[in-house]
Amino acid sequence: MLEIRDVKNKEIFLQCDHSSANYPKKSSIGNKFVFTIAGCLAHCRRPFKRHYNQDPQECEKMLSMMFSLAHFEKQINDHGKNDTNTLKIRGSYSARALEVIGFAMQQAIKDKNWSDQTPLGKAAIHFIKHFKKLSVYLAHPILEPTNNGSERHLRAEKLSQGSSYFRDTIEGRTRFDILRTLNQTCVSAGIPFGQYLLYILLQPDLDIKRNPENFTPLAVKKLFEADTTVASKIQRIFTRGY
Repeated sequence: MLEIRDVKNKEIFLQCDHSSANYPKKSSIGNKFVFTIAGCLAHCRRPFKRHYNQDPQECEKMLSMMFSLAHFEKQINDHGKNDTNTLKIRGSYSARALEVIGFAMQQAIKDKNWSDQTPLGKAAIHFIKHFKKLSVYLAHPILEPTNNGSERHLRAEKLSQGSSYFRDTIEGRTRFDILRTLNQTCVSAGIPFGQYLLYILLQPDLDIKRNPENFTPLAVKKLFEADTTVASKIQRIFTRGY
């Protein structure tokens, strides 16, 4: 994607964990664009949840403080997310919370003897070392505190790598992308993908070709809501096979 990106748009935010594997490798790309690396707070939070039993009291404190950052983001959304509200809340409350968390990490390393040989020590050192990158989102409303949304969108792709071998061909990839697009559209419309697909497969091809707008996931969802008999029939066939 970066190879075909318009070079006029030079500034790029790259939000990820801090593994060098996530950074651009080709010099032809690195020289064309200006990258700003933004950290992911979710990656920083996970070790304290995962290794909670090693120091419950201190981990609870870290998790609570990190939860406050999510709370501030919710406040932004509740009050109407725009650049003004986002920068105001992040610039005051979120920025201060990050500073407090960073100080708490330093104290834990000192007072709790969290060495760099322990999971909690590594997590605290990681937070302090990459504090500047973790703070990038504060000044840029376009960014989120984490890259969870991006990873979730890529999850289907990752899961398919070991099972959907047909995707390695152009034809197979095209079919896979069509199915994935339908699945995501069903999620947005609020209709189970399997039941939607079953309904479509049971309809005459000629009807679909004549009025495709009547067979979109949203249209079928509205049909199911208006005609519960059709919805019940599809669900019965889907679950029982008849």
